[in-house]
Amino acid sequence: MFIVTVALAGIYFIFSFRHQVQTSKLAEQSEALARSKAEYEKRIQDAQVNLALQKLASETVQVPVVQQNCFKLLGQRICTPVPGVEHREIARLPQVPDTALKRSLDDAFAALKVQSQEAVQTTKKINELDMTKDQIRMFMAPIISVILLCASLYIIISGGYKGDGEKWAFGSLGTILGFWLR
Repeated sequence: MFIVTVALAGIYFIFSFRHQVQTSKLAEQSEALARSKAEYEKRIQDAQVNLALQKLASETVQVPVVQQNCFKLLGQRICTPVPGVEHREIARLPQVPDTALKRSLDDAFAALKVQSQEAVQTTKKINELDMTKDQIRMFMAPIISVILLCASLYIIISGGYKGDGEKWAFGSLGTILGFWLR
């Protein structure tokens, strides 16, 4: 029973650790993407002023966002991050006479799109890890309950355990029933 519990807890820990690593990676990617986007938009504004352009084209880019999923537990508010993706419009220069400027801005926009796709892939990995973590959590409670139930019933029915052993078995049985009947 102890080995199964430790194994399940270890598996859950591994997925939680991988989730935390991916969440940190997403935060770094989001910050880098925000810096690149701000720099790109500044360059577009400068080009628009210098070339006296009236109208800009735009293109959609996927941007990762992290929202909070909050609930109350024992009077405490607990929030967990939930990654997602939003579509945002980014300005593009129309055809301009300065091809070097246009090429430079197009390269910067291409790099921005690459960063966006990397962040979206990280968001997908986080969502997959969340699903796996939830599945482990879903199976962990019944498996541990069945193991404890079997051990408790064996101790109670066998009659070979007196005193503290039986107290533990009845206490465990009550805890299992209380957990599932709450």
